[in-house]
Amino acid sequence: METVTTSDPPIRTCVGCRQRRPQHELVRCVLDADGTARVSRTAPGRGGWICGVECIEAARTRRGFERAWRLRSVADAYDRLRDELNRPNGEGGDRRRPCETDDDERVH
Repeated sequence: METVTTSDPPIRTCVGCRQRRPQHELVRCVLDADGTARVSRTAPGRGGWICGVECIEAARTRRGFERAWRLRSVADAYDRLRDELNRPNGEGGDRRRPCETDDDERVH
């Protein structure tokens, strides 16, 4: 008799609020080879995961993407990611994901 096991989904941590969530609930942001930040689940390279646009400022303050991408400074990347996260994707969906963490629960 063969038993079927279901595995738990991969868990990632938001670089902004530091909340751990299943991978499918977060957005992956990656730095292209030319140094351009963009939102992509499949682009090669190091990625940082974020709940959505509401966690961008926390990520900037914590230097979350600098750590995730292992770079010293990516100041312009935050504005580019905010713009891209606020834009609906080509499939008609919405890339903005609500962060379910209250401000009181965020690790400061």
